[in-house]
Amino acid sequence: MLKKRFFKTKIFIIYCARRPIMLNALKLLEIDEKSNKLSDLLKNSYELFESTVVAIDENYRLLAHFSPNNVKLGPTYLKSIEDGFWSLELINKINSSLKESKNMRTFVTFDSVERLFIKLESNGKEIGYLVFIENGKSLKNFDEDTLNHFIKLVIKHIKSVGIVKRESIGLEIKP
Repeated sequence: MLKKRFFKTKIFIIYCARRPIMLNALKLLEIDEKSNKLSDLLKNSYELFESTVVAIDENYRLLAHFSPNNVKLGPTYLKSIEDGFWSLELINKINSSLKESKNMRTFVTFDSVERLFIKLESNGKEIGYLVFIENGKSLKNFDEDTLNHFIKLVIKHIKSVGIVKRESIGLEIKP
């Protein structure tokens, strides 16, 4: 009887420890199911990450972004949204930080706002960046598994955007 109770307790502890991860996986699945476009994906992810999200292509052109209206993100972000391209000053800071970290991710503070930059690659080729901009919740508290799965969803959407654009201008599509 004591042994059986011990195993039930152990299973319950494991379940409780993994429960938030399982809930996040379900949320990501729901987000993906209701997101037909990259902009939908970023907007729908706000509830999960509670952070402004921006997708940028390899040429630093803004592909999509989402931020609630009442969030202060700094003049650089607002200018980038207006111009349709990420700030050259910020790009230089990002590239320098990425070289130093030798990682696909780096934290950069700009306009007194912390940003998490994630280099996106597909088949070894750089296809852009995903940027999370702090809205009061620390960017360092993201669940790693959830973030990695979200990155894969963003890459899938960016690749589909690229295919649509190539189709619209008549270029041959190669898998």
